[in-house]
Amino acid sequence: HKDSIYEVAITTSHIITASRDQTLRVWLRSTHRLVCAPLKGHTASVLCVVAHEPANLILSGGSDRCLIAWDLLTYNRKVIVVDAHADSILCLAISDRIVGTGSKDKTIKIWDTGKLSSPSGRRDITPIATLEGHTGAVNAIVMTHDTIISVSGDRAIRVWDLATFQCTRVIGGYHERGIATLTLLPDRVSIACGSKDGTVRIFSFRTGVEEACLREHSGLVRAICNISDRAPLGPIPFTIASGGYDGSVVIW
Repeated sequence: HKDSIYEVAITTSHIITASRDQTLRVWLRSTHRLVCAPLKGHTASVLCVVAHEPANLILSGGSDRCLIAWDLLTYNRKVIVVDAHADSILCLAISDRIVGTGSKDKTIKIWDTGKLSSPSGRRDITPIATLEGHTGAVNAIVMTHDTIISVSGDRAIRVWDLATFQCTRVIGGYHERGIATLTLLPDRVSIACGSKDGTVRIFSFRTGVEEACLREHSGLVRAICNISDRAPLGPIPFTIASGGYDGSVVIW
């Protein structure tokens, strides 16, 4: 890339990177080599990317407010949704059925995966639903089979029912500053969140109970991920890694 890389998506065979240089690049994991020319279509920074192998789909969102679908096999652009949001698209989540996009415009939009997988090139796709409630930018979202969980600069965690698209729980009052990142933990009922207040906090999103507050970073926790095996051994139920603006990566 010719500028900063904002996000990386990994499949069983590919690594896809999204960059401030307005492109995505696709690498083969087995050779660490590019498999195609840069994917061009965005007119501003590409801020987020996800890949979904069952649908052979790459999705990207950016500062240009566009949501673009790419073919994971041919690397061609399939669909572009212009002005998918009123402001930058900051995060994405995908399942077989739906796609979620979170934005600086404080909303989450839900899209039909099948329509975004269509090779039609159409631009008139509309969201299934728009989820409103956050009062700050939606910085990260994760999805289970029946729920979307979102975190925001407003310091709140919101839990949404995918059957009704209604907010069923707001978890707040814990973080002192905005929440920047989120990951789903292996038990599928717990989440880990990283905040501008330097903490990593673990919650049950089913009950809203805080299970742990981890303090090690001295600044914004910008990235967090689960690095556990699918079937953890021993007494430790999971292991996570967090990266912050203090230049450190912490393993918990």
